[in-house]
Amino acid sequence: VYLYFCGGTSMLNSATGCAAIQKDSTSGELGVFVEEGSEAKAYAGKGGAAIGGGTGAAGQNIIINGGVWKGTLRADAAFTGGGGAGIGGGANAAGSNISINGGTVTAIGTGGGANAAGSYLSVNDGIVSASSTGRSAAAGIGGGAGAPGSYITVSGGTLTATGGTTTTDVYVAGA
Repeated sequence: VYLYFCGGTSMLNSATGCAAIQKDSTSGELGVFVEEGSEAKAYAGKGGAAIGGGTGAAGQNIIINGGVWKGTLRADAAFTGGGGAGIGGGANAAGSNISINGGTVTAIGTGGGANAAGSYLSVNDGIVSASSTGRSAAAGIGGGAGAPGSYITVSGGTLTATGGTTTTDVYVAGA
C-alpha cells in the first residue's frame, strides 16, 4: 500500500491501540510519500506506533519518501505516552526494515516500541530527527527500552538521534 500526501497539511490521529497509519501484516510494504512543500502529521493512539504496528504488532517493511517526494513528515507516538514507536512497532513489538529516503522527517520513537528491538533501519537522504521521550520509552532510533537496536545504516542525509537505550551494531556508510 502506498499513501501520497499532496498539497497543504494533512493530520491523522488514531484510537487507543492503533497506529495513525497502520501496517500489522508481515507481508507487503507500506510507502508513505509526502510532496515537497506539503506536510503530513501522524499521531498514534496509546500503545500504537504513529506509522507501523498497533499495540503488540510489529511494524516492518516501511518506506518513507524518496525520489521527488521530499515533503515534511511528523510521526509522533509520544503524544499519548503509550510506548509505540514513531515509525515501527507498537508497544512491546519490534520495528524492522524501515527506510527513510528524503524530506524532513521528525519521528518521536523510531524502530522498536517499548521493550522491543529495532533492526535494519536506514537513512538514505533527507533531514531526520529521531527522538525518544521518557513517557513513551520507545527508541530514538534502534531498540526500545530494554531491547537492542541493530543494523542501523546512515548513507546520506542528516540524522540526529537522541534518547533511547542500548544500541549495538550501528553502521555509518563512508565512515
